[in-house]
Amino acid sequence: MTLELEAKHNEAMALVDQADAAQRRRDTVREQQLRHEAFLKEKEVALACAEQKDTPAATLAILLCSAASLASETGQPREAERLIARALSGDPPHALAEELRELWEKVRPQLRSLQAA
Repeated sequence: MTLELEAKHNEAMALVDQADAAQRRRDTVREQQLRHEAFLKEKEVALACAEQKDTPAATLAILLCSAASLASETGQPREAERLIARALSGDPPHALAEELRELWEKVRPQLRSLQAA
């Protein structure tokens, strides 16, 4: 991962920390704004790393899982589904694959509720 991408990833994680603080203050509007910003940054980093041929599979799976989790948390289950599928298609290490499958099980009900609406 380049220094620029690492900096963006760190920015995304700082936004998640800020969102957690907003959640503790019960400022749900600010929390969602911060999580959405974090999602956009983390997705950008993950997709940029996916384009780099030298990104280790574990690193890429972690970034994609992180972005998928943020997508789910911000009410974007289809985006989460795509990111999970991409991560699993890259043959991640077993433990990460299990984590991605667990996240998928959390996303599935969100997708069903979208279809029912």
